[in-house]
Amino acid sequence: MGSSRLRLNPARKAVPLSQRRAEWAVILLIGGGLLAYANSFAGPFVFDDHRYIVENPAIRRLRYALLPPPGSDVIGRPVVSLSLALNYALHGLQVYGYHAVNVVLHLAAGLLLFGVLRRLFRRSGWEHGAADWTALTAAALWLVHPLQTQAVSYVIQRSELLMGFAYLATLYALARAADASGPGWRLAAVAACALGMGSKAVMVTAPVAALVFDRAYLAGSFRGAWRDRGRLHLALMATWGILAAQAALGAAPLVNAAAAGPLSAPLEYAATQAGVILHYLRLAWWPAPLIFDYGWPVVRSISEGWKSVSVAALVLAAAAWAWRRDPRVGFLGVWFALVLAPTSTVFPLPDAAFEHRMYLPLISPVVGTVLAIRAGLARWRVAASVRTAAAAALAVAALLALVTATVRRNAVYQDAVVLWRDTVAHRPQHARAHHNLGYALAEAGELTEAIASYREAIRLQPRFAQAHSSLGGALARRGNADAEAEAALREALRIDPSLVDARGHLGNLRLVQGRFEEAVAEYGAALKAQPWSTRFHNNLGIALMRLGRQDEAMAQFEAALRVDPSYERAKRNLALVRPGAAQSASP
Repeated sequence: MGSSRLRLNPARKAVPLSQRRAEWAVILLIGGGLLAYANSFAGPFVFDDHRYIVENPAIRRLRYALLPPPGSDVIGRPVVSLSLALNYALHGLQVYGYHAVNVVLHLAAGLLLFGVLRRLFRRSGWEHGAADWTALTAAALWLVHPLQTQAVSYVIQRSELLMGFAYLATLYALARAADASGPGWRLAAVAACALGMGSKAVMVTAPVAALVFDRAYLAGSFRGAWRDRGRLHLALMATWGILAAQAALGAAPLVNAAAAGPLSAPLEYAATQAGVILHYLRLAWWPAPLIFDYGWPVVRSISEGWKSVSVAALVLAAAAWAWRRDPRVGFLGVWFALVLAPTSTVFPLPDAAFEHRMYLPLISPVVGTVLAIRAGLARWRVAASVRTAAAAALAVAALLALVTATVRRNAVYQDAVVLWRDTVAHRPQHARAHHNLGYALAEAGELTEAIASYREAIRLQPRFAQAHSSLGGALARRGNADAEAEAALREALRIDPSLVDARGHLGNLRLVQGRFEEAVAEYGAALKAQPWSTRFHNNLGIALMRLGRQDEAMAQFEAALRVDPSYERAKRNLALVRPGAAQSASP
């Protein structure tokens, strides 16, 4: 009996120290990340979330994710569209699930960063314990840094998170492939790179970064990297075909150019980016104030921004010097430059600065700072135990400060009005910020304040067509200002004849005025531009009902429900298509 008990309760196999450290690192990273983002799950949809999620038919059905209907958005990011469509299929427009996916992606990226750094430090000859804890410190600081909040808490920036996850997964799989004999990790690297190409065009630099990464940490030379893993690098470069295919299909960039101003010339944009990059670096070490929408002014000449250009040139020179001296250190500068290159060099975008663009580049200043502090402590002539305690105290203090700042920043995202008031406070001359504050106020039912914000946006930028349109819509909703509302909408269409929102607002105004034939014409014009708009189909159906054209009205409500079967207003209005029920329909 005794021997039987021994067989039933064998001694537990000892877990290697290195594995136990890795397990604790995973627990600490996940715990720290959840603590930092615990208050982010209820944040409402804001800014481009409305265009690409709330009003986007491409996420209403799973089949639309990869083959979106005409007039929909997120066309150029099929992986993003598919992930949003899965969210919608599970819980509609309830924000919690969307935020949960974003947080999980961010945590997964943090774990990948820990894995990459841990392997690199060990390959550099570090003692395993030092490699593990240094990698953990750097990954944790990156994970909970408040500069990451825009990428994580602003839902549509899932594109940044998916791209960042795929970028890090590509490098992690490449590092594992260098030590593996089979094809598994090589296939994983190519799959991750392809995933990133379908998420965001910034991934275009990943094959180049992978080759430089291989030279710096794995092979020791470009010739060696090409000799050992040339086929893998060719396969990574082949994923550029995904971006080429998206461009050939007419993929639209996911940007909100409203009030951002015309695209600047390449040299003007480059001069502007010198100041933007220095600002990004400052935020890496002192993340305040964080601003949701900068409206960064364009530098119109090198001479106008010569100070920023000079400092940025010195930073680039220092990175080049570091690469020549030691590519393992210099790679941090190369990484920063490569990931920012698509948005922060000579390729003009409507907006010069957004904090989410620092999602991956933030790795460089974080890791560089950790390594610099470690090197400084190593020269401190005290007992090793004192140096260890000092390093631990610095790490804990920094982490607590960053987590606190991230929690506070996430609190701002919990209310759209608060978020835009904060933006306006820091950027009072930014017309789009005033417009979006007005939109948030209008959504909250504060029409008088919303109208004031729209007027301020127009004062700052008189040719801001969307602000004129929103002003007209708000005036129409408030009532007793039909002439002023129509004047604002006509001005919007004069500035931008293709502005669909203005057509929709005019239709609403005509509906309220009882001018149903004109309402039908306005909604019809809007539907030509946005044939999958549930809102326009529903409102056109109401106008047709008021005219007694019940069969046509029914067809419009059914069209809205084909796009979005959960659209409650269209469901209710469809049930009302019977004689005498038209007055109960709801736009």
